[in-house]
Amino acid sequence: MNDSTLVVSDEYRIFASKYAYLVPYFNGDFHGNVARVQLDIKGKKRPRPARYLEFSDYETPNGIGPYDSQVSVINLAKLNSSSNETFKGFYSGFTALSNVTFVNETYLVPAKDDPKYTETAWKLAVKAAYSPSATHLGFGDPAEFEQEADFLSPVIESLDLSTTDKSLRGFGASFTHGSYGYLVPRENKKGLFGKLVPDFADRDLRGFNGGMVSGKYGFFVPYFNGMTFSGKVCRINLETFEEVQTLDLTQLNSTLRGFADGILSKVETTLDVDLFNQFQVRIGTTEPYIYSY
Repeated sequence: MNDSTLVVSDEYRIFASKYAYLVPYFNGDFHGNVARVQLDIKGKKRPRPARYLEFSDYETPNGIGPYDSQVSVINLAKLNSSSNETFKGFYSGFTALSNVTFVNETYLVPAKDDPKYTETAWKLAVKAAYSPSATHLGFGDPAEFEQEADFLSPVIESLDLSTTDKSLRGFGASFTHGSYGYLVPRENKKGLFGKLVPDFADRDLRGFNGGMVSGKYGFFVPYFNGMTFSGKVCRINLETFEEVQTLDLTQLNSTLRGFADGILSKVETTLDVDLFNQFQVRIGTTEPYIYSY
């Protein structure tokens, strides 16, 4: 990835998302409860040396309930009660950016074997403000970041994780962070599993249905844990591959469970907490953390 112009371009910046949206699916019945979770929440200091940013309120049952105003819910099923259609039971989602244009940019370049002749080349370009260009056959100026595509045939490689551990199979989703790819555990021949995440202390943390990354954290979307439809969002620090934390949405509403996927807000937003860097905690207070980087 270090050789990719898309990744190393000076104009390419990554912003952590302030919100995650959980896609409603099935909780014993198809439902339409879209849950918006604030990711940059400032936690309370626990009565012990704090080791990391708290994702849930330790003063709630089991210490994994949401803070006030951390989770917002829209029930889509109530938006069209007079219609024959029912907005529930979705399985995925995406974020649309109205100010970004994806361009298959075509233009002519000197032929490698004879500079007197030209040949057609193309690039997949992503441009925030697209404008026509006379030099590029009307397809626009070179984009802020772009990736050349010169493949003559597909390049396919595979890695069998089950050769490392026979239980590493049956994943339900995936996401990337830095130079690593993460597979979200779903179900294998022995049933639902959570083998990807080390040292699970909660057997409910399995049977996830989607995953996403914001800042240095990976978030796992709850679906069915083998006993019941789950509402426990799991968060992991991807830089250290530890700090497994849980947010139980059902403490806010018992129907907030059984999600199909999660999507992130794709706009640059000022965060209350830096989701990329480490932080220091002022000793002797139960007030929201004072962060210094």
